[in-house]
Amino acid sequence: MLGTQFLQILFPGLSPAFALGIFWILLACIVWGSAGRIAWFEALGIALVSCAILFIFFSGHPGVLFNGVPIAVPGNFFLPFGVIIFALAGWTSVEPVYELVYKKNASSGTSISGAFTLFALGTAFAGLLYWLFAAGVISSVPHVATDTISGIAGWPVWRKDILAVVGFLSIAVVSVPIAREIRGAIEKDLGWNSYLSRSAIIFLPLIAVLVGFKDFLVIVGLAGGVFISTQYLLIISVGRRTLALTSREKFLLDLVALVFVCAAVYEIWHFVV
Repeated sequence: MLGTQFLQILFPGLSPAFALGIFWILLACIVWGSAGRIAWFEALGIALVSCAILFIFFSGHPGVLFNGVPIAVPGNFFLPFGVIIFALAGWTSVEPVYELVYKKNASSGTSISGAFTLFALGTAFAGLLYWLFAAGVISSVPHVATDTISGIAGWPVWRKDILAVVGFLSIAVVSVPIAREIRGAIEKDLGWNSYLSRSAIIFLPLIAVLVGFKDFLVIVGLAGGVFISTQYLLIISVGRRTLALTSREKFLLDLVALVFVCAAVYEIWHFVV
């Protein structure tokens, strides 16, 4: 959905259907060819996303952002629950970071706890980027849209074009590690062949858009609150059954699991019921 909108910013004459088809074909080619660990490609994706967010932040007027804005609205406390989980989910980085630290530990004797430090710093960095993004958007548009893109209609053409180019490349690059991790899970755990797994990754998102899932906020909320929460609940369940944990550690795991259960129930109630 966002890739289609970025293309329409760059080429205003494109119809939504034609822009969707072009972006889907480009993305399908990238996903089909994604194999192996391409660390520099992932680093490029992070750099592009960071540049896009910094550009939005410094293009706005963040100094006057929170004038007259309440610090907290109790009724909206849980509103972005699933979106936050989706935004801060770093599951595609867990395996490569662990392997990197494990190899370093094996060769030099450093502590494996360094992986947890990297995860914490990465999450903090992602949280900072999202805050800068929100600050930049809120301070530079007359109204905030759920998809962000339609809210920047009043921007100068050159600024919108820069954002569209960086955003377009960011989505394409970030899709590679995500597609690779999904392929690995489907092929290793479910035994699917490579052609079937790639076809599922390429066609299912397109089908979801074509049947009517076009509200960006709803999709991200459901993806984070339901699907990612379910994934983490399964990980917690496996860890609880296979690791030698103390009663205190099991209790802490149960508390974390409760957060994900609440996220899933809330998102289903809020967006579906």
